[in-house]
Amino acid sequence: MSIGTTRSVVLPEIRRSTQQFGLAFCPERTIEGKAIPEMRSLPQIVGGLDEESVARAEALFRLITPTIIRVSSLETAEMIKLINNTYRDLTFAFANEVALIAERMGLSAAEMIRAANVDYPRSNIAQPGFVGGPCLEKDALILIDSLKKIDFKPRVIEEARKINQALPDHVATRIIDELRGLRRSPARAKVLITGFAFKGRPATEDIRGSAAVPLMRRLQSSRVEIWGHDFVTPEKVIADLGAHACTLEEGFENADGVIIMNNHPGYRAANIPALARRLRAPAFLFDSWGLFAIQEFREVPGLRYAPLGAPFASP
Repeated sequence: MSIGTTRSVVLPEIRRSTQQFGLAFCPERTIEGKAIPEMRSLPQIVGGLDEESVARAEALFRLITPTIIRVSSLETAEMIKLINNTYRDLTFAFANEVALIAERMGLSAAEMIRAANVDYPRSNIAQPGFVGGPCLEKDALILIDSLKKIDFKPRVIEEARKINQALPDHVATRIIDELRGLRRSPARAKVLITGFAFKGRPATEDIRGSAAVPLMRRLQSSRVEIWGHDFVTPEKVIADLGAHACTLEEGFENADGVIIMNNHPGYRAANIPALARRLRAPAFLFDSWGLFAIQEFREVPGLRYAPLGAPFASP
C-alpha cells in the first residue's frame, strides 16, 4: 500500500459515515505458509491517527502477540512494511550481482559467499536466487512510486529491483546458449521446468511473482518445448500457463535439460541424480537453488550441471 493511503483514502471515507471512530495502521509482515505462527510471535507495529486509536489497536493485538511497537504516525507504520521487504530485495540483488560476476569470471558465487560468511561478524551475504512472490516485488515498486510524491529517486532500490527482475531472462539466455553448446536446436528441444510455485519452503502452490513464468515465456519465444512440474501447484494451473504438465519422471524422460526453480524438500526424496539418467545425453541440469553438488551426478553420462552463479561443468 502506498505511503499516505490510510490518511488520504481511508480516513475521508470513514468521515463520510461517522465522526466517532479510531484509525490505526498495523502492517502485516508474516511469511506465506507460516502466517498464523508468525502472527503470534512477531512484534506488531502500531501507528495511529491519535493516541486513543493506537491504544485500542494495541489492546487488540496484545490478545495475539506479546510485543507491540508503537510508532509515531500512520505513515511511519505504512513505510515500515515497505522497507522491510525492500531491504530483503536489496540483499538478494547484491547476492545476484555477485552471481553474475562469478559466472562471468568462471567462479562459484555459492563458494565465495559461504566462505565470506563463516565466523565473520560483519558479513551475512544471502545466497543468490530468484526473487518473487506477492510481496517482495510489489513492495519495492510501491515504495519507489510513493517517493515520486516527494520528488525523490531511490537509486539503489531501483537498481536492485532491475537486477532481480532481469534474472529470469538472464537464466533463459544461459539455457539457450547451453542448448546450442550441446548442438541442440532450441526449436526441437524438450526442457523440464520444475518448481512453478514462487518458493518451496514453506511449501505453497502460489505462482504469483514466480520466476518460472517469465523464464518459460522467454524459452517458448525460442520455440523450446516446455514441460512443467511442481510438488504443490496443481497440474491444471501449470497447463493453463502453457506448459505440458507432467510428473518428474515424465519430465526427465528424453529431455534435453532440466531447470529446478524452487527449493521444495521433495527434490531430495525424488533422487534427482537417478532421474537424470533418463535425460537425452548430452543434457544439462540447471539447479537454481544449489540443492545438489556436482559430484552427485558423476554417474550420469554426458550431463552438464550448473547452479546459479557458476558456469556449466561436467561432473
